[in-house]
Amino acid sequence: MYLKEVIQKTKKGPKRRYLQFVESVRTEKGPRQNILVNLGRIDDKEGCQRLEVLTQALLQISQTIHILDPKNDLEGASAKQLGMELIFRRLFQQIGIEKILEKVFLDINTDFDVKDALFNLILNRLSNPVSKHAITDWQEDEFQVNPYDLHQYYRAMDYLHDNLKTLESEIFTTMKSLSNARKSEFSIALFDTTSVSYYGNGDEEESFLNYGFSKNRRSDLKQIVVGVAMTKDGIPISHETYSGNTNDISAFKKIIEKFASKHNQNNVTFVGDRGLVSQKNVKYLQESHYKYILGYKMRTINKEDRAALLKKANLKTIKKNLEYRDLEYKGQRIIVYYNAERAEKDKLKRNEVLDRIKDKLKNASIKSIVSNKDYKKYLKIEGETPTLDQQKINADSVFDGVFVLTTNTSITPSKAVETYRSLWQCEAGFRTLKSELDLQPLFHRKERRIRSHVFICFLALIAKNLLLKKIRAVDKEASYRKTILDLKRLQAMSLKIHNSHVTIRSEIGKDAKLAFRALQMAFPKKVLTYTNEDLIVIR
Repeated sequence: MYLKEVIQKTKKGPKRRYLQFVESVRTEKGPRQNILVNLGRIDDKEGCQRLEVLTQALLQISQTIHILDPKNDLEGASAKQLGMELIFRRLFQQIGIEKILEKVFLDINTDFDVKDALFNLILNRLSNPVSKHAITDWQEDEFQVNPYDLHQYYRAMDYLHDNLKTLESEIFTTMKSLSNARKSEFSIALFDTTSVSYYGNGDEEESFLNYGFSKNRRSDLKQIVVGVAMTKDGIPISHETYSGNTNDISAFKKIIEKFASKHNQNNVTFVGDRGLVSQKNVKYLQESHYKYILGYKMRTINKEDRAALLKKANLKTIKKNLEYRDLEYKGQRIIVYYNAERAEKDKLKRNEVLDRIKDKLKNASIKSIVSNKDYKKYLKIEGETPTLDQQKINADSVFDGVFVLTTNTSITPSKAVETYRSLWQCEAGFRTLKSELDLQPLFHRKERRIRSHVFICFLALIAKNLLLKKIRAVDKEASYRKTILDLKRLQAMSLKIHNSHVTIRSEIGKDAKLAFRALQMAFPKKVLTYTNEDLIVIR
């Protein structure tokens, strides 16, 4: 039995609309409809009123139909994040990290899923980094995240530390295969270090947390030093964590030693900034038969040689505002390259310092001038009256816009310069680790927890960089920040409608849609869950 609308044509005037209750029956001549009740016309005011009275009467005697009263029957139960978990879980599946974690922790007998708890810790870094103590609150705002207790998260970090060597090797192999698949230059390993300050107030382990040169300008705090290696196109492949009193030169040698012991790669060209370089490190690389492209400390060039080596005449052009000279110095191949735009900036910066010195010479005390290292290098101090030293100023101008590389490769100067300039990938990676992923502030005091925390942030950096590459493959102008903001807006909203419960997703923004397309994922259904306990009629 069902309602049927009948439209009747008239010779004059508009069509008439009637409503009937009919049932379908099968006869010898085929299916037919029997009219059970004629409800009359419904296209005039009287017919509509009659139909509404009938509907109200039927609803009053029904046990399953309810007229919805929006003020009293609608209740918003909760809204939880949906998009971030969907995207990054699929990404971890696609790049193989989920399978690695599953393999490594397969035989661990615990009362909780270590792999899944670690995924939560990584996802938290990517979505809304909080302290480990606050992560149990964070998980309550995630729709599909399995909840764990705080002690279980700490146990997961300890299991992670116990299996770091195996995990690092597996991750390295996986990242190498991804890099090869993208036809990027895996043979190029970009290295850099940063310091991470310790903000805890407990009894820290003195052997690991130490005072040292702070790149955060917080020499008052103990710290650790973190080194990261990336491919030329920005895929993180390896990392190391050192005691806070490890300087860059020592860290670089340790990075090379550990890299060589962990990863049997002889075809790697190491690329590092001049702060990592010493003659001992260069010699070690040569003896280990590694190739390198390293920044060269220009002030280590003998003063009598500087004018000839760093002169800006007779240079060959790489591209606009970038020129070079390729030569040998003390048995090493060095490439001097000159950036005209940078030279102008260096000149302006020095002139600003000189203007400040001139003002200070008129009004400030001698001690305040001499104690400033930026001022002192331009001064001549004879007796109690410092003056500007034009010879020192001229000597400093030799370095304007000039950079020097040293390499034992046979690649072209333009290729060497291009490769060295790729170090911004590492610098960007450290900015991401410290700001977006909250590698710092560091509160863990135990070495194993610190190493686990750094590794979790390292895995989050891999996920971030690979998602960026995937969305850029779909749209070259794609913004990672906008994509993440849109994914955070994609929420699962739970509603109570009278005695029924329904969970629906919010609308998917265009930047979030880009992430789903990049990972070849179907959009989540509009209705995620539905408990149908009564039939709702909206009035």
